[in-house]
Amino acid sequence: METHRILAAAVATIALSPAANADVAMALSANRTYTQTNAFNLNFEGGELDLLFVDGAYAIDAICPRNGSAVFYNPTEIPPCQIGATGFVTSGDLNGDGVRDDSSYWSITEIQGAQAVEPSRPELVQLYAAPPSKLPRPLDAFRDETTVVFYNIRTPNVSQFDLTQYHMERIYGPGTGDLRRMNEEIVTGQYVFTFPRITMPDQNPVAYAVTITPSLNALDPSNRTQAGFRFTTGSWNNEYYQMDPRLINRIRWTGNDRTIVRAGDQMYFSILDSAEDAIVFPPTVPENPVRLANPTVQAYNMPPFFFVVGDEGVMNLEYNRFLRSSGVSFDGSDRDFRAKVLFVDTYGGYSQTALPAGTSKRDRSPTGDADHDGMTNAEEYGFQQLTNEHINASAKAQYAGTGTYHSLVSTVPEPISDPTRKPDGPVGPRLEENFIVMDVPIRPRTGNTVKYEFQLWVDGKKPGKKKSSKLNMNDYDLDLVTETQTNTYTVQYYTIDPLTLQRVYGQADVSVDVEVQKYVLRSKEPVLDPLAELPDIRVKVNPGTLK
Repeated sequence: METHRILAAAVATIALSPAANADVAMALSANRTYTQTNAFNLNFEGGELDLLFVDGAYAIDAICPRNGSAVFYNPTEIPPCQIGATGFVTSGDLNGDGVRDDSSYWSITEIQGAQAVEPSRPELVQLYAAPPSKLPRPLDAFRDETTVVFYNIRTPNVSQFDLTQYHMERIYGPGTGDLRRMNEEIVTGQYVFTFPRITMPDQNPVAYAVTITPSLNALDPSNRTQAGFRFTTGSWNNEYYQMDPRLINRIRWTGNDRTIVRAGDQMYFSILDSAEDAIVFPPTVPENPVRLANPTVQAYNMPPFFFVVGDEGVMNLEYNRFLRSSGVSFDGSDRDFRAKVLFVDTYGGYSQTALPAGTSKRDRSPTGDADHDGMTNAEEYGFQQLTNEHINASAKAQYAGTGTYHSLVSTVPEPISDPTRKPDGPVGPRLEENFIVMDVPIRPRTGNTVKYEFQLWVDGKKPGKKKSSKLNMNDYDLDLVTETQTNTYTVQYYTIDPLTLQRVYGQADVSVDVEVQKYVLRSKEPVLDPLAELPDIRVKVNPGTLK
């Protein structure tokens, strides 16, 4: 798991540092994950009490790409493995990535075996003492994760090194029940663990202590102080935090102030895929989140054009503690604060890409008429159905070619800057079987950022002048109708060249089913006089902005 990998790397750093006591390092972490669903609600998604103990350390030639090879290799310049394979792992997970490295070769530059704690005796490891709580005593559910390495394998002086490693996880599930259990079991204070002494495992165990300190937790609405973490920005829609991928999105949060932050704490930002098992932003290889300048930072500017309208993901803000309790132990607790993200089409992003540079502020506004065709910018935006963003998202979901989908090539001209192109506006009102009916095309993938307001226009006091008011919706039914249009579009895809590992682009024509939607307004009662003048019903488009 990710927590185990991070802890393993941190413990290895301590074990190899000159300040460390021999080669021993221990991390105790009380980890929690929360998901925010609106401005003030954060759900507990689960947690764990995680202990990782290591006695023994190593260093590898990190630039050698053949580390972990199942085949022995000699020193080479290309690829750069100048010392060649010096170690052979017979069992265990040497690099702490969660994958066993049994029967693999490594370029090891330095190694030190266990000096204090006997390997492979997990039944003798236990929690010996802890602050008063409901945590069971003794706690002895430890796993043996010892790694056995043969070193200097190209010389007659082959030596065996045992890197003692023990790991314990106590899992807490999602929901308030397990959150309460975790709060009752894991409290701040000193925890003492005992381990079997090397060469004398059944006598006089070795004890190490670590302290859990108060850390950042989610906002509890019942707490009158309103202390705790929450994202303070965001226009929420069905538990999704909405962003326009064409704009810079300023994400803000609170809770990580200097009353809770400790020296060594770190804060990271990333966006995960919907399954929450891979980092998709930043798009780095290997995957790593963005490390923020310091742990008291309370904002991040999400840059534009890393995603497209229609994409989904999970925003993750990780708060990681790295606080020493002693020369060999530290509190490594972390918090993951998450929110599902939906990338939507807003007027701000649309006008930025659809209007030419130099358009005046007045002509750029929703009430402006940039192409002077009598339809406001908001109306052209709100009534357009076949948008490039909608076609691209639909094609991406349906593409099943030999390469990886990249983007839409054939595009629909944006009508806002072309006076000869107007989207179809509302149709009606009209009579159908003596009922008043009106069709209103709506723009797709806007989340809840666009409102369509039905207005009734009646004669005013001055001749020829009309005034508007909100239509009484108690007299009408409003249905959302979806229709499917099938068209052929040109999309761009890419394959990976096996020799250069570079993208090779190509194009293909793809048949795409695009769903378009409209509101259908229908009077609840038939009209009394079919020959009478129909009411003047219009639709006002109110495009909102993201908070």
